[in-house]
Amino acid sequence: MELEVLKQQLDELASPVGFGLVGAPAALDEVSAPEQTLIWESSFAVLALIPVPSVNIEALTKSEVAAREWMWRRLIQSERIGKLLDGYLICALPARPDSSVRAAIRDVELGTSVCRKHVIWPNETDWKEQLWGVTVLGLPTVQRVVPTTLGTPSLPPIAARALQLYRQTKNYETTAEKLRQIEEQTKED
Repeated sequence: MELEVLKQQLDELASPVGFGLVGAPAALDEVSAPEQTLIWESSFAVLALIPVPSVNIEALTKSEVAAREWMWRRLIQSERIGKLLDGYLICALPARPDSSVRAAIRDVELGTSVCRKHVIWPNETDWKEQLWGVTVLGLPTVQRVVPTTLGTPSLPPIAARALQLYRQTKNYETTAEKLRQIEEQTKED
């Protein structure tokens, strides 16, 4: 199944949860992402689609290691400017893997180094079934509308009373003393 179909189907799922397609990644500290890698970004994460050239352990491992190294540098770059992001790697195999490759897939997906990782492959018609297994794509749709009216939460009664007393007295100690008197009077009643 061609990469363009995967790109379109991934974008259809990534867009509603806040991701925008950036395109091909730039090299970071002379480390490049694997060929044909595509990047989507949001305010909370970076998602990289890595086409794996063939369905074998060596190709999967080589692609995942290179992509993970690139992603690590990309996440560190954001941290340096105070932006903490999650990272997601999606390694896309060109066809369904056999059982020996599936064991390697399990190792890749369970690896905790740098970011979350998913390995997908197409079924007979498309990639969507596999894409739904990518954790970040299952998030609720991002609401892009800002509410027109924002309400102020109400304070607990004692806090509202303290604020009212402070505004009258302009003194924390006097306010605290009056609150103690109110509390004692309430206990006596």
